Amino acid sequence: MANNQVSYELTRTNIIARMNRGTKYTAYQLAAKFKVPTDFIRPRVLELVEEGALVLERTPRNLIFIRPADSQQAQAPVPDEPEMFLSVAAPPAPPDMVGVLTGYARELTSRAELALLERKKR
Repeated sequence: MANNQVSYELTRTNIIARMNRGTKYTAYQLAAKFKVPTDFIRPRVLELVEEGALVLERTPRNLIFIRPADSQQAQAPVPDEPEMFLSVAAPPAPPDMVGVLTGYARELTSRAELALLERKKR
């Protein structure tokens, strides 16, 4: 008995397998099939266009991706390679503390005076 479970992994084979031959898809439609954001799937689909596995058609508002028929596809399938996810996250940058701190000494002096006024005398 074959396993008919749908895989949501974004590999070359899975993306092509989800597309019917000759049917036009936008990046939004493909992203909905994999339940991922559009910005996440668009670069992977554009890689498939560069490899020749998909055909790109431009409209004034969208990029349309088409899976060509076997006779139109000249290249043999490339085996899946493990995808590397690189993060561009960085720790938050501290505020820029370069420059003149105007009023800093005056503020410290006024706070010190206020503290001395509130202090109990022995």
